[in-house]
Amino acid sequence: MNKKQTKLLTEKEALDDRKWFLLDATGKTLGRFASEVAKILRGKHKVTYTPHVDAGDGVVIINAEKIKVTGAKEAQKNLSLPYRCDEWPA
Repeated sequence: MNKKQTKLLTEKEALDDRKWFLLDATGKTLGRFASEVAKILRGKHKVTYTPHVDAGDGVVIINAEKIKVTGAKEAQKNLSLPYRCDEWPA
């Protein structure tokens, strides 16, 4: 019988394969760009992705002040009120 052997990725092997990404945020939508960055940080873009191994890469974001916010998100944000963890005003 031929049994397929699976090779487990160790944490040391995952750390050896780290890379850095330079991403430009100019004109990108906030939510879509954030999910793209999160995918790179967790390592889900790699073929060797395993949830229990931290195999993510590093990300450097340039021009973050030029990111596009859609809808009325900027007008709706009220950061002057302090909020508790249950989202009720203090």
